[in-house]
Amino acid sequence: ASPGRVGLAACWRFELGQCIDASPLLLCRGGAHGSAAPSPTASISCVVGSHSGLLAAVDLSFGTLLWRTWLPSRLEASPGVSSCGTLVFVGGHDQHLHAVRATDGARVWSRRAAGPIKAGVVCLPRQHGGAVISACGGGHVVALDAQSGRPLWMARCEGPVFATPALDPRRRRLYVADQRGCLHAWSYATEAEAAVGAYTLQME
Repeated sequence: ASPGRVGLAACWRFELGQCIDASPLLLCRGGAHGSAAPSPTASISCVVGSHSGLLAAVDLSFGTLLWRTWLPSRLEASPGVSSCGTLVFVGGHDQHLHAVRATDGARVWSRRAAGPIKAGVVCLPRQHGGAVISACGGGHVVALDAQSGRPLWMARCEGPVFATPALDPRRRRLYVADQRGCLHAWSYATEAEAAVGAYTLQME
């Protein structure tokens, strides 16, 4: 066979009942969080949601169910993970951002948004406070305390947001594209650095 030829072999499949629009999230436990080369003892799972409202974690080696959580509406957003690796976040068509435990899927909190959430979340690094940032169809971009869901700051785009924001921690900038055709760039400060104890955003 040619050394450049690539083949595929089916390993397993897992049914979530209805359409899956979003990309799966890979979680690594027992190794460095987010590491490209986890330790041999690390457990790697895949978290994905579907239009059925089911959010499930599946073992990557065998395709077996680790945990599942039923949420109130269909899920079109890709899930994200907190900077500490303990919480998974996913937005729903019910206009809520949901936080569940990465270990068992138990719901920790839900926070209402200004519209359905189709965009994936991004999380600030722990040294910048670890806030979870979510955008919604109402055009709002919000930062929430990852552990409690407490609102920290809010900005508004000129149209609905369906695409996942991009984060540049080195420059402390957040980039968000909206349905009106605008790309927004904001700089951010940590809660401890900002005046009157709140995050600040500055349009560039």
